[in-house]
Amino acid sequence: MKRFGPQKLVDVITVVTKPICEEHGFLNFKIIANWQQIVGNRIAQISYPISIKFSANQKVNGVLVVGVENPGFSLEIQANQNLILERIATYFGYKAISSIKLTVVPKKRKATPKVDHSTIKKEVSVPIKETLDSIQDLETKELLESIAKQIF
Repeated sequence: MKRFGPQKLVDVITVVTKPICEEHGFLNFKIIANWQQIVGNRIAQISYPISIKFSANQKVNGVLVVGVENPGFSLEIQANQNLILERIATYFGYKAISSIKLTVVPKKRKATPKVDHSTIKKEVSVPIKETLDSIQDLETKELLESIAKQIF
């Protein structure tokens, strides 16, 4: 039965997160969702959790696979490995992860499409001119005209 109107946040979150937890595991989901909170800002900026691997039927002493975009950052993660493991254990209340495996994953860059600026200038110049003509304050109008010339 569908409910209309306000709902409890926990009910909505459960519907969204349940399939993710079933597919990837609750522990994996929690580490990914709370990575910055667990390891801190600096480490979260240079790394991200990819997966957790456990021995058969085990939910302790797993191997956390962590991705870094720059091989140089892997040295920093290795130097802080014990601290990261301690923070994960503190967060979960038990030794869920016993080691970290690092993998370098190059950042995927989106190809920037070539833009024909002459077409943009023609398409944009008419609405800009109309808008600028409607401005009464001369100083503001001149300022906006100079900005428009620099951009277009």
